[in-house]
Amino acid sequence: MFYDYNAEIMHNINMLCKNAYYEIISVKDVKKCISDGELDDKSLTKYLEELSDMEYVNVKYRDENEICLAVLPKGRAVEYYYNRREKENKKLKREIMKYTVLSSILTGSVFALSIIVYFIIGKI
Repeated sequence: MFYDYNAEIMHNINMLCKNAYYEIISVKDVKKCISDGELDDKSLTKYLEELSDMEYVNVKYRDENEICLAVLPKGRAVEYYYNRREKENKKLKREIMKYTVLSSILTGSVFALSIIVYFIIGKI
C-alpha cells in the first residue's frame, strides 16, 4: 500500500535521480534527503524494498556507500501526485488565511460598532 511517507521518499528520490536511466547515488545523500540524515540502514533498506516491490524503483545494487537505482514510470507519476498535493495544500493555506483575516475584520467591526452604540445609548 502506498502511504504519504512513500510519496515524500519518492519525491526526494526523484529529485536525486533526474534521468530515466540507472543512477548511482550515495547512501548519505539519500539519507539526508529522506530524513535529514537520521535514517538508519535497516529502515532505508526497508523503504527501498517496499518501493521496489510496488514497482516504483528498480534497485540494481546497493553497498554501504552507494545505491544504483532507476526510477520507474510509476515512480515518476508520484511526482505529479506530490506536486498536486503541495499545490492543494498551498491553496488551502491561502483560503484559511483569507477567512481568518475576514473573520477578524468582521469581529473587529462588530466590536467597534457595539462600543459606539453603547456610548451613544449611554449619552441619551
